[in-house]
Amino acid sequence: MTGGISIARRFHLNWKKRMKLQIPGKYQSLVKWLNRSFAALGIILSFVVMPIMIAGAISVTLFIICYGLERIYFRYSMLYVSPMPSFDIINHRLGSLWSHIKYNGKDRILFGQVFDTKKAAKDAYKMFRQWNFSNYIDRNQNIVLSIIKEEQYRYSIFLYPGERGVSKFLRARVKAIWGSRAVAETATLISFFPTFVDYSNNHKVNAVIESLNASTPILLNTFYIKGERVLPYAKKHLMLRKVRVKNRDRLSSKEFENQVGWSDPYKELTENEVKAFKKLRDKALAN
Repeated sequence: MTGGISIARRFHLNWKKRMKLQIPGKYQSLVKWLNRSFAALGIILSFVVMPIMIAGAISVTLFIICYGLERIYFRYSMLYVSPMPSFDIINHRLGSLWSHIKYNGKDRILFGQVFDTKKAAKDAYKMFRQWNFSNYIDRNQNIVLSIIKEEQYRYSIFLYPGERGVSKFLRARVKAIWGSRAVAETATLISFFPTFVDYSNNHKVNAVIESLNASTPILLNTFYIKGERVLPYAKKHLMLRKVRVKNRDRLSSKEFENQVGWSDPYKELTENEVKAFKKLRDKALAN
């Protein structure tokens, strides 16, 4: 059983096999010097002659205090900020695309992020590689492609950095700096790229998504617009070894996708803009 009880936001009781008292790390020096002070007081009092009952009570009290101080754990709050998109990437992103391609002699599914400038596509590609520690193949879900199945051929698609071993690294780092009784309370700030789609009239793409499972390898690249052509930025695609595919009703309350509902991707566009975008999308799929 695991759990926690917050006390006045400063002290925290946490149990995993045994009870632990956690306090903010800023009190670590104070607790250390209190422990030393009570230990020194015990040594000094050992040279003072007093009735055995009083001496025994004082000794037991000092022992309990020192024992308790040595069992306190110190909590350090750590925030890790994953590589974030620039305003250029955010402002010039148009959407996403799916395609079937031949890559290294094999049929592969390609997922891309489309931008209206080559520079934005370049910056986004570099950021995706940073999410995967500059590697081309992602075997550990450092990059998460999360596909949420909605009703009636609708999907919410999210692309974001994974956990990337950050919590384990920060816990080890905190113990290395502040000792074995230091506990890391970690949080990660991430950005995500959402795409809301309705493929009720696009059975080819719908079939591609329905064929996906957790072990389906997917290629990832960025694209940019040049005239009426949609071109890939990089010749070498990234490869995601894992993909998350879930129905909306199977999401847990802790998954952030549960807090982001599907919305009509065309609702803020004019009729002409919708036609132009669909024409562009069809060209991208044809490529």
